[in-house]
Amino acid sequence: MANSTANRKKYPYGQGGRNVTLPVDGATHIYDGVMVSQLTATGMLVPASTAASGRVIGVADHEQDNTDGADAALRCSVATDQIFLMANGATTNAFSEASQIGSPAYAYDDHTVYDNSNGDTLKFAGYFMGLEPDGAPTAGKVRLLIPAFDASAVDEAETGGDVVQSLRARNVVLANVAD
Repeated sequence: MANSTANRKKYPYGQGGRNVTLPVDGATHIYDGVMVSQLTATGMLVPASTAASGRVIGVADHEQDNTDGADAALRCSVATDQIFLMANGATTNAFSEASQIGSPAYAYDDHTVYDNSNGDTLKFAGYFMGLEPDGAPTAGKVRLLIPAFDASAVDEAETGGDVVQSLRARNVVLANVAD
């Protein structure tokens, strides 16, 4: 598979999410509905599988053609912190009904996810949240939760060294409230 050459139908799943607007890298064309990342050196927006980019941060809300422009000449709105439907990898790289919910997913191109990092060559895209059912118009697509932030970047000093425990324990009552 390869990066998109046309706008793709965006499949947000459920409600909620956040939008951010980011500058687009020069000589870059971003299509509507594709996964996007930021270049690690400049923070400019690029398609998800671009070399020297970081993890997937969301899905482009509209097409933005900056192929003839300089860095940051144009901006693009990005939807994040939501579940989107993406194409599934093929054969041994595909998610199945047996895949564990919450498993990491990796961007093969700007619209396809794998269930493995292909030997640490693919960027983290989000978390597997199931497959679309057979018979649906979107059958076989992967439900992908693209988080708004990277939990591994949270300072250990702020969480007592246990990022997952600290993130999951908010607004939880541990006492017996029946008494």
